[in-house]
Amino acid sequence: MKTNLGFVALLFLPLCLHAQVSDPALDAVFPTPMFVTIDVPGAVATRVNAINNSGRVVGGFDSSDGRTHAFSYSNGRFQEMVRPGFYAESYGVNDSDEVVGTFTPNFQYGFLFMAGAYRTLSFGFQGTYAAGINNNGDVVGAYWDVCCDLHGYLLQRPFALTTFDYPGADRTEAEGINEAGQIVGIWRDVNQVRHGYLLQDGVFTSVDVPGATLTLALGINSAGVIAGTFVDAAGASHGFLSHNGSFFTLDFPDAVSTELSGINRLGIFAGAYTDTAGVQHGFFGHR
Repeated sequence: MKTNLGFVALLFLPLCLHAQVSDPALDAVFPTPMFVTIDVPGAVATRVNAINNSGRVVGGFDSSDGRTHAFSYSNGRFQEMVRPGFYAESYGVNDSDEVVGTFTPNFQYGFLFMAGAYRTLSFGFQGTYAAGINNNGDVVGAYWDVCCDLHGYLLQRPFALTTFDYPGADRTEAEGINEAGQIVGIWRDVNQVRHGYLLQDGVFTSVDVPGATLTLALGINSAGVIAGTFVDAAGASHGFLSHNGSFFTLDFPDAVSTELSGINRLGIFAGAYTDTAGVQHGFFGHR
């Protein structure tokens, strides 16, 4: 069931973009970018987690009763993606408007919305979530075998499930995948410090923003540009883009914290920020 929640609230502001290392693929994306704020009407918090190449965004919003709801937004309309339980959030969307996410009817499970129907992604594990989907219909996410050991997975159609772990990690999560099969995600070391990673042709490469205490690689586009979030030494969260070892920091103007989670092939990025009043808002950025 889809529910029309209203129209988007737009706020155009200049982007605070700090280039740490010059990279032509990133320079071409950001000559004069802008931010657009997205707030689900009536929500107490809104997050945008992914954007496809036609501009559809998906995410989650919190209502005043403490529940979290999954949503999709396109062409001026919000649609709640109604799943049973007290928590649901959408994390990935492809150009066929197939959406993946997670919900908690009792335990936590991933979901896939395709061809007008919802499918639960559990695979017989104790718990799962689905975080990314590409235009081939490949889905990535994580599962628990026992609480609370997380492992990454790749689901390819019609049904080929591959599981994997970052070498030496005590926890691995897969968060995004592009059409070339490049996967990004999060791994945690034995000191419980989280790092990003890129998995390409079976080879893992750690992704760490210089000087960060925590790095999360959450999305990747067809050009191989990685979108994610890092925490600095002062404990503040920032968005980042990375390509070929270059990093750019993204901060929403005047925000207390910024989290970046997705980017499409046009270089339009998506995420969330927290304002000085402590309210969380979704956003996407564009040229």
